[in-house]
Amino acid sequence: MRKILLIFHLALIVLTVQSEDSSCIATEHNQVEGILKNCTNIVIENVIVPAGNELTLNIRDGSTITFRGNITFEHQFWQGPLLKINGSNFILRGEEGSFLNGNGPLYWDGKGTWGSTHKPKFVKINAINATMENVRLHNCPVVCVMIRGSDRLTIRNWFIDVLDGDKGVAPLDKYGHNTDGFTIGNTNHLLIENTKVYNQDDCVSITSGENITVRNLFCHGSHGISINGEGEVLKDVLITDSLITNAENGIHVKTHVGSPPGLLQNITYKDVTILDSKFYGINIQQNYQSLPEGEPIDGPPENSVQIHVLNFINVYGNVQNGAVPVFILCADGGCFDWKWDKVEILGAIPNNCTGYSPDGFTC
Repeated sequence: MRKILLIFHLALIVLTVQSEDSSCIATEHNQVEGILKNCTNIVIENVIVPAGNELTLNIRDGSTITFRGNITFEHQFWQGPLLKINGSNFILRGEEGSFLNGNGPLYWDGKGTWGSTHKPKFVKINAINATMENVRLHNCPVVCVMIRGSDRLTIRNWFIDVLDGDKGVAPLDKYGHNTDGFTIGNTNHLLIENTKVYNQDDCVSITSGENITVRNLFCHGSHGISINGEGEVLKDVLITDSLITNAENGIHVKTHVGSPPGLLQNITYKDVTILDSKFYGINIQQNYQSLPEGEPIDGPPENSVQIHVLNFINVYGNVQNGAVPVFILCADGGCFDWKWDKVEILGAIPNNCTGYSPDGFTC
């Protein structure tokens, strides 16, 4: 019986090797475009992307793309993105042990996008009816993943690792900043699940779209899981079964000062744990301004982007000494129909609510 099983496994290995067409394996940057046009089962293996170049994946319907080994992007100051993924009806996956290296330490100056030189964003995705799984990103220069204009997209089992950019790990004034994990705009029917993010800005930032679910997410050292109102419409978002540790904000819902009219509607955080937040456990503000680190951001709230139906269910955790557990600042006529149930963030400083208080929560 053992001999039969051994023969069977060997046969599977042989079939796997034979089914992988060597002409569909890209090992050089200049091979990728042609292989994408001629193959549907594609391997991108140990490719070095020359400085100032973009790795562009215009993927044919029905294709499977596999990253193998170390995909490295050489250093040059420019806007990027370093990797652009476009297409419909495809699968993209990372093989075990593979990763994409953005060479972040060569760019970091502690200023992120506010520095004097352009730092490239890492990955931009525009995908329809696609699954992307088991991808590891290492040391993004700035924003790690931008998802734009996508529909019916699943992101599963990703690992975004920018730990090298943490203060206390990176050299003085050479730490990462604005290394957002995922920024999401103009996207519908998106699922992000079973993913880990270690970074120095928003773990996930959602700006516009509908029917977006984030579940089983782990965030460390970030600015939290953010809803970002910038004058567009965002509806029907569920953040669930997630853990946020050592973030500046655990949960951050922010609308921008000076934004055109917009709407955040039916946003739910459920079964979320926040541990050791540095500034706020939950921070909801209608006076957000995007400014360099250290600039004063206080100002009156505005109601141009209204927040309708903001639900918190089973949200627990704690903040560090000196941090505010729950902070709410709403403009007149800016916040409506919030229902909170079983929300408790522990901290020494009292909660601070101005302009609105949710049903089911005592501030």
